[in-house]
Order: sequence, then C-alpha cells, then structure tokens
Amino acid sequence: MGGTEVSCVYNASRGKFGDLLKSKDCSRNGRATKASAMQIYNWLEYNEGLAPKGYIFHEFHSDGAIVTMNALKMSPPYLREKIMILSTAPGFHIKNGLC
Repeated sequence: MGGTEVSCVYNASRGKFGDLLKSKDCSRNGRATKASAMQIYNWLEYNEGLAPKGYIFHEFHSDGAIVTMNALKMSPPYLREKIMILSTAPGFHIKNGLC
C-alpha cells in the first residue's frame, strides 16, 4: 500500500472515575480536549498532501468517539467532507451529517 500514512493521538486515562467525568463533560458540553486539538492538527497536516479526491480514513474506539466528535465539530466543512470514520465500541454516537 504505497502512499499510506498512519498517525495516532493518545488520550491518557485519568482512572475509571476521572475518565467517566471527563467523557460526560466532553460529550454533553462539547468541551474539546488536547486530544481533539491534536486530531484536527493531524487532519489538516495530512490534508495538505491529499489528492483533490482523496480522503482521510479515521478509526477509533471507546472515548476516541468523543474526541473525534468534538474535533469534527471544530473542523472546517471542507475537511469534514474528506473524513471517513470507523468506530468500534464507541463511547458516544457520531451523527451521519458531521462528516
């Protein structure tokens, strides 16, 4: 698979209780974390080298759904249109129209 690039954003755990509070706050209030900001940065950087009809494949699980949802909400529409997502055991549902 030539031309494939992989990047990762790690969202550190704060323990079961801390993760639950953070997830609840971020999903209900749309509060973005450093991980959401880093994800947007990665998408923008990757988009610079994309072909006009290229796309970004983004895979995540659990709390990554909340990070991704908030990153998508803060991203410009032209970028969101190029992002395809695959969620495994998401911590939150991302609506179809968001990307």
